[in-house]
Amino acid sequence: MIFFHIPSLYFFRIPMGSMVNSTLSSDHILIKVRDFAKNFYDETDDLHGWGHIIRVLKLTEKIAKYYPVDSQTLEMGVILHDIGRKGEKIQNRPHAELSAEIATSFMHSLQLDNRIISDVVHIILSHSFSLKISPESIEAKILSDADKLDA
Repeated sequence: MIFFHIPSLYFFRIPMGSMVNSTLSSDHILIKVRDFAKNFYDETDDLHGWGHIIRVLKLTEKIAKYYPVDSQTLEMGVILHDIGRKGEKIQNRPHAELSAEIATSFMHSLQLDNRIISDVVHIILSHSFSLKISPESIEAKILSDADKLDA
């Protein structure tokens, strides 16, 4: 298996706790993100539905254990990266842009730190080949590769 974006790095994970302005714990935030996102995914769409999200989550977990990642930020990016797919054809806009807009509004409602929001938005925008935005963070690189592996 070849990963095109991921450089060799040391093994450790970075907790999200201090980057959250919200009174919610990281686990509660991830539960809210999952509950919110499930409304946007079609259970019967195996290509881009909730099953795709679960498969990409599993792939990113396997890859991320070898790199210094903010695991919660990565998980939020994975869960939210395709939430704009249903509106793509209706609005005639790339799904990654729509996903980023929806995710931004939702994350603000959770009172997440602007840095977290910015990091998740970058993960979402850079996963899309059509936008030609290169993934810069390790989390964005991991999602970009994992998403392509599940394509």
